[in-house]
Amino acid sequence: MFGTSKTHVAAWRFDGETPRRLWRVGLGDVIRTLAVVKGGERGDAVVIVGSASDYVSGISADGKVIWTRDLASAPTAAEPIPGHGGALVGTDDGGVYHLDGRRGRAIGQAQLDGPVNGIDLLRTGGKTTAFVAAGETLGAISF
Repeated sequence: MFGTSKTHVAAWRFDGETPRRLWRVGLGDVIRTLAVVKGGERGDAVVIVGSASDYVSGISADGKVIWTRDLASAPTAAEPIPGHGGALVGTDDGGVYHLDGRRGRAIGQAQLDGPVNGIDLLRTGGKTTAFVAAGETLGAISF
């Protein structure tokens, strides 16, 4: 399980009644969103974390920052994409980025009107559709 404080991300293991913290990483900025995805070097989980200062970072399963990317607008929402090894990250300026969890590179991107308030995914018939709330509208992006 992963959790955050104002500026830190931590991983916890629950093996009974007493949780044990595995690691804690400080990013030096207020954390606004996170998504846990499969896609590390060995298929491990990668935690994609968005901060208030326009940056998104990938943290490996052992608590190391493996990449950081400037999105030029603060991340506001993140949703893992099952089976893709990445996540969709929405921003204050209406950007929606499909980011690779292993390296943080943008696989795709869309621009919507208004800040992204939420992202949810629906997978049917081998196709994934992202429903994105941005500003006062709700849009759908298929891939």
